[in-house]
Amino acid sequence: MEPVAFKAILTGSKRVLVLLYALVLLGFLLPRLGVEPYDDSYFFKRVAVNLLDHAKLAWNLDEGPVYGLTSQTFQLVSLATAALARDHFVLGVRLVLALCLVAACGGLVSLTRAWDRGSSAVYLSCSPVVLYMALSGMETAFALAVLTAYLWLVYANDARQRAFWVAPAVAIFACLTRPDVVVLVLPPLLFERYRVSHRWPWREAAVLGGGLVLVFSLLRLAYGTWLPLPFYAKTSFLSPYDAHFLAVSKPVQHLRFGLCVAVALPLLLLALGRLDATNGVLLASVLVYESYLFVTTVDVMGMQGRFYAPALPLLVVAAARGAARAHAALERPAVALSACALYLGFLLALGHAHWLPRANDWWMDTVDPWWFGTTVAGGVVLLMSRPWRSTRELAPFMVVLASGVASFGTPLESGAQALDDDAYLVRHAAHVTTYRGMDALRHCVGSDIHVYHSEVGVTGLRFQAGKVTDLAGLWSPRWVFRRPGSFDEFCNAERPEAIFLPHKNYQRLNQEILAGTCIRDYRRVVAQSSCPLYVRADLVSRYLSCPEANEWR
Repeated sequence: MEPVAFKAILTGSKRVLVLLYALVLLGFLLPRLGVEPYDDSYFFKRVAVNLLDHAKLAWNLDEGPVYGLTSQTFQLVSLATAALARDHFVLGVRLVLALCLVAACGGLVSLTRAWDRGSSAVYLSCSPVVLYMALSGMETAFALAVLTAYLWLVYANDARQRAFWVAPAVAIFACLTRPDVVVLVLPPLLFERYRVSHRWPWREAAVLGGGLVLVFSLLRLAYGTWLPLPFYAKTSFLSPYDAHFLAVSKPVQHLRFGLCVAVALPLLLLALGRLDATNGVLLASVLVYESYLFVTTVDVMGMQGRFYAPALPLLVVAAARGAARAHAALERPAVALSACALYLGFLLALGHAHWLPRANDWWMDTVDPWWFGTTVAGGVVLLMSRPWRSTRELAPFMVVLASGVASFGTPLESGAQALDDDAYLVRHAAHVTTYRGMDALRHCVGSDIHVYHSEVGVTGLRFQAGKVTDLAGLWSPRWVFRRPGSFDEFCNAERPEAIFLPHKNYQRLNQEILAGTCIRDYRRVVAQSSCPLYVRADLVSRYLSCPEANEWR
């Protein structure tokens, strides 16, 4: 093939670029398929199984519907996955999430290709913040795909004349996927309609506002709360968590936010090259969203910066527009070199402040050094592609090919590991101490019993046939709002078969439990744990009859 023809294929085919990204994603996933998903991702399966088997959209069958899932739309995806592959739910969800990432990459490339050849879109898609979404089991990759579709409806030239209700409908769908993205979807739509028509978009505002009020009113009727319980639990000024818990969450939040900032910075520098009204709205929306999360959110299960990731597609659009029509000064090599120096210097500052992942971080927070290095290289390519046209045209392929080297340079580790759901749960329990004693409890006391715990992802599936009370409040309004009152009131009324003390980070709640009267009727059977296990006195002998019971006494 002639070099000119080869270059024409690279610079002219969106399909080639997206196919290369799909291969990179495949290379990333294969060595990591045995890694267990986030604990909260198991929530989706428990609710889906209860709906499939008992026709109840509930966490505990006797409690009815509870607004415990942030993403109502992803629950539908999870329901379909559980119906088709119940024993391989984790693997099925990962397939869906991978397809969402490929679709999001394709959509962003299609939207931004005329501006920067898709370089910004590919750079984001190959970053660890995005790639690790496919492993999480959570809704973030799905949200990314939905927001990409929304942005295409708002900004694609051939989409502006579509029926006025299409973009608002997708915006509402996005808010049902993650309610906090409301600050990302409202300003771009309303401003862009105003910019095109030079009139205030009353119809779009009415459809969007009325639709949101209607949808969340229906959810209020169904669940009893306007917003998901995690919103109340993880918003710092509403949270029932004590001062110690909030304090230990801050360093972890810095780590995750820092990773997202490291990925976002090259995009931000490019976006600043075109500060017109459209980019101003996009950047303001991103700033409000990220500031709100950083200032008010208690970062629990926000691994690899996933809480902050939904704003990044807006930043990609702004960066691509900035790359297409930046100020003439930004075309100078000296300016590009200065931008790279600023970028690298900021990364060094983040690392020095311990706001970037490290080798000794919790296994779910780690980021492969290959991938972080590839992201830094991709950021440099983006910034340095401004002064040279030939580099600009090949930049997206330079980024995706470098990611391919990192992807397939990672040795396979999960080839011999079982990939059914039970195997994931076993590995998950082995990684942390919070579930010690759970196997003995299931085998000798029963899998249909009532259990108290603050870590309820694994617990919810291990006791699918029983009742699991969430002491952290994500699945119990009375716990998150603390009504009617103390732990003893709940415990003495319900008399659960087993109590795992809340995680050691919940100091105040642990003190309340241990100082109360209910716990006196229980015997501690596991001590070496972040969540020591107590079994009701009349069931202790049954528990101790299990061989597994002697391991952690």
